[in-house]
Order: sequence, then structure tokens, then C-alpha cells
Amino acid sequence: MRLTLWRIRGSLLTSVRASNQDHRGPQHVFVSLEHDGIVGWGEVSALPETILDDPSGDQVWRELVDTVGPRFRELVERESSLPEWSRVARMAASRASSIWAFAALEMAVLDHDLRSRGEDLATFWEVDVARVDEMATTSLISPDRSWQPPATAQRVRAKVDPSVDLSAVAEWMASWRRPVLLDYNASAIDVTQVVEQWSAVADRLEWSALEQPFAPGDLTRHAELALAVPIRVSMDEGVRSVLDVRRVARYGAASLVCVKPPRVGGLANARALLSEAASLGLSTYVGGFFESPLARHAHRCVAASFDVEASDVGLVQYRDAVGAPLEGGLGWIPSSGSALEYATRVEI
Repeated sequence: MRLTLWRIRGSLLTSVRASNQDHRGPQHVFVSLEHDGIVGWGEVSALPETILDDPSGDQVWRELVDTVGPRFRELVERESSLPEWSRVARMAASRASSIWAFAALEMAVLDHDLRSRGEDLATFWEVDVARVDEMATTSLISPDRSWQPPATAQRVRAKVDPSVDLSAVAEWMASWRRPVLLDYNASAIDVTQVVEQWSAVADRLEWSALEQPFAPGDLTRHAELALAVPIRVSMDEGVRSVLDVRRVARYGAASLVCVKPPRVGGLANARALLSEAASLGLSTYVGGFFESPLARHAHRCVAASFDVEASDVGLVQYRDAVGAPLEGGLGWIPSSGSALEYATRVEI
């Protein structure tokens, strides 16, 4: 078995300002798994800095190089075979960097398994990826008023914080002609503040939800907000496990949840969370703004497995191409051009 790790700094064509950071581009961390002459690819893409309990790209990289990669090699040598793909996520430790690292490895094992059997992921899960609605993302904190959502987007996620005067951008937002999800990224601390901010333009737009205004573990304030406004409250960074989903439902903290596969430990865990949410009457969507087409297509297949709302699974434009279509498996591989040529590479 040969395990090769690649790290590439991505660059968005247009940066997106969130409450906690100017999102210019992620660190793509790719895993290449070669066994018996077949190569499988996996990916997670993380921000350069640790934010809201999500690890940085460097932390995920170090986890793969120092711990996860060597541990996985020992397992394969001991068992003389690759493990079942759905077993990989259960090997992760509780720290976030380990969870994300094993998510990348799980994807590579799944891709390898599919390619070894001549299958593709959509057929394997019996899903129609064309039926998944897409979501576009922009910022109200540092607005580019020339921006308009692509024709493929059925919803707009707008980054916001409590300082934004929504009335000043309401006309631009109305021109999108899409339901709007206001994404606070945990920047608010007061329920009244959020209610007053939204109420100023409540009747001027079509709304989807108010997402993660408060800290990830603050179910109380989210539940209070859900009682105070006639639109939905959504949870994003606060959803990391099946237990989180159950708590959200139990306390009425939200009626919509975002499931981000790397954050919850990979594709198998993401499917488990989406299933649990549906059983509890929660609406769902799949997140993942920074991934390359490789992981985004895998996430699209996850989304197509369930009755989800518009999800973050459309293609995002980068200055440098980092993905190329390939028949079978997950359907994509990292580009073989300059992106990989100038990437940091480690073989384990």
C-alpha cells in the first residue's frame, strides 16, 4: 500500500467576508491511496485558522502525517487488506483534527473500493445527483453589490453579523429573487439584537432561516430566538454528532440543521446524522463551501441520498483548477497540472 498526502492552498476568485474571517481560500488536503494497482482519492478542505472548534488546515495535515497515516498503514499491514470504508470513521479520536483527518481517509478508502469493483458512488447509493438543489454564498458584511447568484442556485446564504444594517442592502438582496439564509457564524450574543436586526427588513424579502447566531453549544439562546421569530432558526457549527442533532430537536433550538461531512467525521457519519434528523422532524441541508470538486461531488451524493434542502454542493470557482472528472469511483480526482506540481507532498 502507498499512502500519499498532498496539501494545496486554494484561492477563491472572490473572497467572502464572514463575521470571524475574510474567506480567501482553504487548504485542500488530499489523500491518495494506492493498493493492488488501484488509486483512491479523498479530501477535506479547512480554513487556514482554527475557527469555532473547526481545525485549521495545518492541524489536519499534521494529524494525517504524524498520526493517522502511520496508524492506518500499521492496520493494513496487520490485517493484510484495506478496512471496510464505513469502518474508517470509527477509528478517529475525539479531537477535531483527528475527525477531519479520518474523514479524508474514509473518502479515499471508499473511492478505492468503488474503483476496484468498477462502480461509481451515485450508482452505489442509488441516487440521482441531478435532483439536488444548490445554494450560493455571498457576504453582507463586505458586500459586492454587483454579485448575483448563479442560475443553478435555489437559495442564497448571506454572511452577516449584528453590526450590518440590513435595510441598506435589502434592495440588493431582493434582486436575488431567492430565499435568503442569514449566516451569523456565531457572532451574536443577544436574542433581542438579532430579532430587531431581522425585523427591520422582515417584510421585504423571502426568508429561509437565521443560521447559528450564537455559540455552537448555546441551545438556550437559539431556542429563545426560535420562539421570538416567525421564521426558522438553523444550526451549523453546533452540529457535530448524532447527539447534537437529538439535543437540537429536544430543546427546540432549531428546525433546520446543516450537516458538514468533514465536521461530523465523514460520509458514513453524515448519512447517519441526516437520517437521525429526518426521523426527528428536522429539515436538513449539506454544507461544505471550501472543498474542491472531488469532495463536493461526494457530498452531493450524500445530499441526494436524503430529502435535503438546497445544499452547498455546486461548483465553486477557484483561481487554480484543483479537480478533474474521472469516470467511476467518486467521479473526480485532483488536477494533474500545476496545483499538484507545487503542492506539499508526503509519502507514508
